[in-house]
Amino acid sequence: MNTAQETAAIDEKKVIKKYSSTFAVISFSLIGAYIITYVASNLLSKWINELYLAGQINLPVSTLNALLGYLPMYILCFPLIFLILSRIEKTEIQNNKLSPKQFFIYLSACFPMLFTGSLIGNMLSKLLSHGTSENKLESLLSHLDPVVIIITVIVAPIFEELVFRRCIISRTVRFGEKTAVIFSAFAFGIFHMNLYQFFYAFGIGLILGYIYLRTGKIIYSITMHIIINSLSSILVPFLMEKSQYTEFVNQIAARDFQTALSSERIIWIALYMCYSFLFFGMVCFGTAMIISKRKQLVFRSRPGELKTSQGVALSLFNVGSIVFIIASVFFFITSLFSLKLF
Repeated sequence: MNTAQETAAIDEKKVIKKYSSTFAVISFSLIGAYIITYVASNLLSKWINELYLAGQINLPVSTLNALLGYLPMYILCFPLIFLILSRIEKTEIQNNKLSPKQFFIYLSACFPMLFTGSLIGNMLSKLLSHGTSENKLESLLSHLDPVVIIITVIVAPIFEELVFRRCIISRTVRFGEKTAVIFSAFAFGIFHMNLYQFFYAFGIGLILGYIYLRTGKIIYSITMHIIINSLSSILVPFLMEKSQYTEFVNQIAARDFQTALSSERIIWIALYMCYSFLFFGMVCFGTAMIISKRKQLVFRSRPGELKTSQGVALSLFNVGSIVFIIASVFFFITSLFSLKLF
């Protein structure tokens, strides 16, 4: 090996070491902050439950569940992650604008990811738990509590986009654009800590990550995140509640058409059907857009970056990411079988 080759080999080892170190720190920060928050949330839940039983707290149960389940994430977990990641060197991403047409096309691409990912997540969860698992998010959203709506529609999209798109991508993009987007989407999916949400969060994360990468403006991905959450987590439960959709299906199955199509319900049933029609229309349109425009995706090379396959492998198989994945699988299992650690 000549001097030039030795120098190149040494430089590549330095890049790989720096690469692995960066992803290890990010992964450790994610799982470390999550565990701290998980413990704090459970301890807080015990204390609040005692106050609730003693009659010292009069908030609705749905509001308490939302506050205890999500508020610690946004006042403790994400600030910890921000603090740790602020120490990592970041790369400025060039600002570009999206036209309304481009925005709509990217948004439409999220719908097949949402539909397919939800289908896979639900099937796997039911299969692995022998039909006993419960999607806790659906139970929480079914009450349409104002606190739940604010957290789901406003707070969650802002914090999650700032962490998983802006913070993570800007600190990993120098190792390769594709790798940065894939890792941020994977971290976003697995951070939900349940199979129900993992697959669609990963798929949507790929699209939102690419949007941020090409525009450098987090407002686009935040806006799309808000729209998706508003439709799937607020509008659908609202229409199902107003139309009493589950009862409607059971009555139709029992051939009780008069009750099923009562005047009080028929308008809401019609609105729900219209939404379902539009949703599946967007799924088809989004799928067509993904297929037809896939070759137009642009990933620019950066000095010193690794090949995508090597970069993705290193980002997922360093000590930090391995710990993150193992711990996440543990939380996946506890969520799947509703196991309590406290």
